[in-house]
Amino acid sequence: MSAPQEPPAASAGYAPQASEASGAGSSSAAGRGKLPAAGKVNEEASAMPAPDLRTLALGAGRQSTALFILGCEGVVLPKIDAAIFADTQWEPKHVMTHLANLQQFGEEHGVTVHLASKGSLPRDVLDRQVFATLPAWTKPKPWELVPAEYGPCPACATTPIVYELADGQLWYDAAETCADCEGTRLVPVRWEKRLRRKGRPGRIKRQCTAKYKIEVLDQQVRILLGAEAWDEPCRYCDTTGKRVAPWDPDAGVGACSICRGTGSRRRVGPAPKDVFSEHWVGFSLDEELDRVTTAGFPRYEQPRFPLCELRWTVDDCNKFLAERGWSAEKSACKGCPFHEDDIWIDMKQRDPDEFAEVVAYDAAFREAPGLDVQRFLHESREPLDVAVGKAEKAASARGVQDWLWGTKPRKQPRGCSPYGCRSGEAA
Repeated sequence: MSAPQEPPAASAGYAPQASEASGAGSSSAAGRGKLPAAGKVNEEASAMPAPDLRTLALGAGRQSTALFILGCEGVVLPKIDAAIFADTQWEPKHVMTHLANLQQFGEEHGVTVHLASKGSLPRDVLDRQVFATLPAWTKPKPWELVPAEYGPCPACATTPIVYELADGQLWYDAAETCADCEGTRLVPVRWEKRLRRKGRPGRIKRQCTAKYKIEVLDQQVRILLGAEAWDEPCRYCDTTGKRVAPWDPDAGVGACSICRGTGSRRRVGPAPKDVFSEHWVGFSLDEELDRVTTAGFPRYEQPRFPLCELRWTVDDCNKFLAERGWSAEKSACKGCPFHEDDIWIDMKQRDPDEFAEVVAYDAAFREAPGLDVQRFLHESREPLDVAVGKAEKAASARGVQDWLWGTKPRKQPRGCSPYGCRSGEAA
């Protein structure tokens, strides 16, 4: 990313165009009140009570980067007090580098960028004692082990209680039902593989957006509004940071799934009464119909979508950033299962080490306790390196076809937002 440059004028060139003000930008634009004129966008906000705080949910993508710059300058939009980045600890290197540049820009304008995190998402997903999931693509395991031969149960059949019946037959009994054979006195002694006939491909329910982004943002907003925060000893592990998972005896002793091995829990109280934050979300005009909503926000957050008020699309944000000397890309976790092939290929070519890291994670991620299916990061439900290798060959052939026949480029996937999953599902 190139260093930011000073603009020739204070954002005057980015006021809504006449065609946009007439409602040409969106079919729903006419129902959103008076369109903002050039300069500060305060007409719609003036009817609301003044907020105690202005915060921005910073995703470090194209729209939120443009909105962050506008909020730091306080010329076209009111100045923000803080920006919050929900860190899943699985962000690509270029996103974290870009975020560091935004932090520096914010410091120069008196705006702090807070990095808030619930913990490492990829580590928690692999941890057998922590309930955390990715929306992975699944398919039934190709083989299953079935008993092929039974033998006496070594726990109870060797020392039974023997009763002689009236007809001379012997009846074997145990003092209590054996847990190994469940009273049958037989246990499998040989297993064999059998091809599965049941099951179909699917996908695991997504909960990373709510748990590792929205909850983190809400907690940080409460702290900034003056909520009490404290550390309390973890009673689940008696402050040791380690405990046995009672639901998984085979896991043994591991890091406490409640305090993440720290021995203490970070607690944040409720936000003080009668205070609220005007919480900015970086949805642009082309996302207004399917992503913008005020539902689900807590009482201490008043959502606002300034890019929609400005009638800015993603292209407008890109133009704004380019003329300022900034650049930004779609932001998403390294191993997001909703990556398109173009993103996987770009990762492999841009940073082979980072791609190799995700390939190794995909292999370790395949099996999980309690799941009768295999998990995959790629939609094809194949190992990641195999699937991306096939996608590279297909992309190469498609590039030749596009050059020969002038095929239109495919629609580019959306980035990940704290309040909008790139899958298109509600956050």
